[in-house]
Amino acid sequence: MIQNPIFIVGCSRSGTCMLGEVLKKHPHIHCLIEYPTTFKYSQYLCFHSEIHNDLLTRKHVKYLYNNAWKKTWRKCQKCSSGCQKIQYRRHGIFSPCYIPVNIKRYADKSHSNLINVNLLREVFPQSQFLHIYRDARDVVTSMLHYDRLTRRFSTKIKVGKDSSWPQPWYGIESKKHFFEWQEWSLAKKMAHAWESRIQQAKKHQKNFSKSSWLDICYENLLEQPATTTQKIFEFLELDYFPQTHSHIYKENSAKWQSFLQPQQLSDILENSPSLHDLGYLP
Repeated sequence: MIQNPIFIVGCSRSGTCMLGEVLKKHPHIHCLIEYPTTFKYSQYLCFHSEIHNDLLTRKHVKYLYNNAWKKTWRKCQKCSSGCQKIQYRRHGIFSPCYIPVNIKRYADKSHSNLINVNLLREVFPQSQFLHIYRDARDVVTSMLHYDRLTRRFSTKIKVGKDSSWPQPWYGIESKKHFFEWQEWSLAKKMAHAWESRIQQAKKHQKNFSKSSWLDICYENLLEQPATTTQKIFEFLELDYFPQTHSHIYKENSAKWQSFLQPQQLSDILENSPSLHDLGYLP
């Protein structure tokens, strides 16, 4: 049984995949990047917080992760396309990334798990969490160019008598809030979701020890990859390897300046007060 897994969490389009690749390139970490069974279940749990305290749910989470981390060639063929592309860039062929003899730590990149942190902590008491955050303006810009997310935020959510509140994935607090939310612009909905995730992360950061939770600024990872990755592996108590950040390039920031319309920018600024707290705004 794996005792001290690493979980990468954060808002969608905040650099969780990039951070997952950093860990995946480390010779002593086996990192799942949106592995189908665990990724889909983490999303399911986001919308069903009412089952987080069930004993059966905890047993299911433990089984799913311990089974997924025990990789075989057949399981590697089921990995996400992003995960397979990373392996191809490393080896030139689609090969399994799992060599059991060298592995010291196991990790998972399912960004939605930011909402499931308390459950994961109950199941894996010695787990560590890497939370990566990014400028809300760039996050929303990226979301607006990602069809799956624009569909999710624009599609009408079905509300029935069994609907549960809150809905933390969207940042919806109540049924009354939901009806207001339905009329918002896409940019406002996305900015509100970003703010909700940042607030969730702040609560976890306060409740967890410094050895269990690490906040990582996306822009710092771009601008100072060596320094930032050294800090990450020091936190994980692993050796630093320069090749882990060879895929990072600085130009992937401040794209919002070229894409956002004035009204979209206004919606983001009005609904992302944490931009000030995180140093993105004076």
